[in-house]
Parts: sequence; C-alpha cells; structure tokens
Amino acid sequence: MFDVTLTAVNELAQAMWMRILGVDLLNEGQGISIDDITIETQMTFIARSIVPWQPVATDYTEAKKGKDFRVAIDTSKDITPGSIDTIVENFPQG
Repeated sequence: MFDVTLTAVNELAQAMWMRILGVDLLNEGQGISIDDITIETQMTFIARSIVPWQPVATDYTEAKKGKDFRVAIDTSKDITPGSIDTIVENFPQG
C-alpha cells in the first residue's frame, strides 16, 4: 500500500493539492498502438480514503517571475486510519 499526492498549479500560479490514501493495486493491463507508436499501461486500484483538493496558501511572487519555488503541504487535514474508524462509527445508519 502507498499514498499518492497530486499537485496542480494554474496559469495564475495558484496551487492546490489532494491526496489518495492507502492505494492498493488490483491488476494491470497493457496495450500497444502501432498507429500512434505508444505503449499504454492501465491499472485498477482501490484506496482507503481521499483528501479532496486543498488550496496552497503561499506567496507566489517568485514563481510568477519564472523562478524556482517550493511548496509546503499542510498534513494536519489528512485522514488517518484512526479517524476513518471514527467516521465509520459516527456515520448515520438507515
């Protein structure tokens, strides 16, 4: 099992991130296209949880100038295995 962090930045240098937690690969397939000269790999997976897109609050002055910049991700909003159990226990039944 592993986690995936996705990051995105638009043309205005506004950034966001999301996480897919507890990824487990189920199967894999491949395809080859002679017309496009490509080899594709498809994978099916399941995940324990997803942290939805979150904005990154950072000053992007240097990024807008085309310079290198780094973004720190706040992990305080991550869902942990313990919090998943709490969510399941408190989920309305019906």
